[in-house]
Amino acid sequence: MTALLCPPARAQAPREGEGLAKIEILDIDHTRRAPLNITPVCVVDARSETERRFIGRLWTRYAPAFDLKDWQSLGPDSAYRRVSLYWGAKKIVLESWHPIVERGGKGVAMSYGVTALDGRSLADALKNDDAQYLKRRKTFDAIVRECAARKKNR
Repeated sequence: MTALLCPPARAQAPREGEGLAKIEILDIDHTRRAPLNITPVCVVDARSETERRFIGRLWTRYAPAFDLKDWQSLGPDSAYRRVSLYWGAKKIVLESWHPIVERGGKGVAMSYGVTALDGRSLADALKNDDAQYLKRRKTFDAIVRECAARKKNR
């Protein structure tokens, strides 16, 4: 996991009382016409200094992997996971369908779209995919894991 860590120099912490510190992870299903189905996976709103430090650590470690910009890896009319990370006056929104597509173990979300595993392992299917895409996927998953672990331990 240390390979995913980015230098903290590019992500500045907000000053005390300046802006928002929050992470919100949602599963969003756009495949149905109505109603839109949104399921919260993890939400941490910095109501305490401990939560603020946790969110600041997520921002500092992971936002630079996305060049402090929004990222999407999904198709039209698809179900996907959205990670919204707020830090001070800054916000990034990361959206990927890979956590949803790969749940059943039959498909894999690649940098170019979704394909069947056809008996291959997930690791085998992904091994030759675009390196930047794979880095962002792993970073996305690390954010979700850390938030879920925090939620579980509370």
